[in-house]
Amino acid sequence: MRLLFLLLVCLFSSPSQGQEGQVRTLRDEHLNVLFIGNSFSLDAAAYLPRLLVDMGVRQGEYSVYCAAHAGASLEYWWNVYARDEEIEGIYHMGGTALENRAWTLAELLHEPWDVVVVQQASALSNQIRSYRPYLQNMVDMIRRESPQPDVAIAFQLTWSKYFTADTGPYGTNGWRSIVETVRRICSEVGITTIIPSGTAIQNLRRTDMNTPLYLTRDATHLARGVPQYAVALACYETFCLPLTGKSALDIPPTDALKGIYADEADRVPITNENFSLIHECVRAALANPYELIGPEAFPNQQGAQRNHAPRQRSPIYDIHGRLLRYKAPGINIVGGRKVFTPARP
Repeated sequence: MRLLFLLLVCLFSSPSQGQEGQVRTLRDEHLNVLFIGNSFSLDAAAYLPRLLVDMGVRQGEYSVYCAAHAGASLEYWWNVYARDEEIEGIYHMGGTALENRAWTLAELLHEPWDVVVVQQASALSNQIRSYRPYLQNMVDMIRRESPQPDVAIAFQLTWSKYFTADTGPYGTNGWRSIVETVRRICSEVGITTIIPSGTAIQNLRRTDMNTPLYLTRDATHLARGVPQYAVALACYETFCLPLTGKSALDIPPTDALKGIYADEADRVPITNENFSLIHECVRAALANPYELIGPEAFPNQQGAQRNHAPRQRSPIYDIHGRLLRYKAPGINIVGGRKVFTPARP
């Protein structure tokens, strides 16, 4: 996992499209967004700077940053803050750049962020005990440290994984368990701004755009192209639209946006033929963050059924995702969970 995260750092640490070389202090009147999380935060922010520019936000009038650490949980970030430790990974995704130096989380939060996005570690995303008391602590910390009295705190409802990932939650059942946990804990701590990233991805998995790894590049992290663009749209519509007043839905993506990661083998291309369906899946997720898109949205019912993730009483899979008729000795995936089947004596 550590090696995978280092690879992600290399991919995301290169200058963003149109990035300025000049370092400035963030300004109150600009659109400033901070993600605090892990590699799933980097996935969510990958296309957001280009989308902001395409929607008319000038390069010097926004800033997008990620404070990210491999597999970091809410507990991890609370401890970094409580111990006044320096942040190991700060990633400038686009727009105005901060001073290139060591930052503590308190210092970073003293910048005038309009939106701070938090999330749980993916392996803990459906385990409600892992959120307590750390999500409430994070909310209180952000409000205490922010110079913006009306700072928006958003929670990213992340996606489930493909069955070969080392940890779950997996498939449709995993998405459902994340939804129920997020719905409950956000109501408990008073967070009303939910980014339905996982729901948008699960909607896409029910269309012909799905891939053998459920729109991921490694069973865990999102493939480039369609899925990362969809999550950027979900972020933009959730917390940027109220500030810009201009929706990105139904507006064709620019060639510059479609060309991001053009040379990556795991890319699912954004095209003039599929962007409308991407927008439909995102729009449905925004309207119903805890429900999946209806079957009437599928242009190809046969293809949609073929790509549908397994239901709770799903077939049995081996750890490599191959369909089994019966449980085999070793690890099997049954109902989205790993089950060990001993060999018969």
